[in-house]
Amino acid sequence: MKTALGWLLVALSFAPWAVYAALPFVPVAPDTAAVVATTAFVAGQVAFIAGLALVGRDALVKIKNRVRCCGSTR
Repeated sequence: MKTALGWLLVALSFAPWAVYAALPFVPVAPDTAAVVATTAFVAGQVAFIAGLALVGRDALVKIKNRVRCCGSTR
């Protein structure tokens, strides 16, 4: 159950990108848009970190290996 919740949080951490894409088309004041974008960013980061904490170290290693750059020596 803990692992499933962790993966769900990791997946939901990408939702702010939808907010960023839709924000220019929503009729809100610029200062309100800035607050919404900042809140979405922080919420996404917190969800990602909490999700990784729930999933565990093995999943973090898998993600690091997939994200590793082609020319990386580490």
